[in-house]
Amino acid sequence: MLDDGIETTGTLRPDGAVILDEPPPLAPGRVRVALRPLPAVRLPDPPILDESISAPFDLPYEGPVTPVIAERIDYRYPDPSAFGLDGAS
Repeated sequence: MLDDGIETTGTLRPDGAVILDEPPPLAPGRVRVALRPLPAVRLPDPPILDESISAPFDLPYEGPVTPVIAERIDYRYPDPSAFGLDGAS
């Protein structure tokens, strides 16, 4: 048995009740309770399973993360200033 006590986590309800995540390995009887809030965990939004938003925005994707490395490419289109003010040359 632990003489120094234990540390565990749980949930504090609005009515003041504490629901522990698991039963503590202590003998029944009076205990001292110290409460500290845990940092909020922000979970990713669930993927959208309908077609209301196109596929590239259905994040997060499951699986390993693939790093993306941006590369500079040559300009693929003609310079717009070459067309003059009316838009055609």
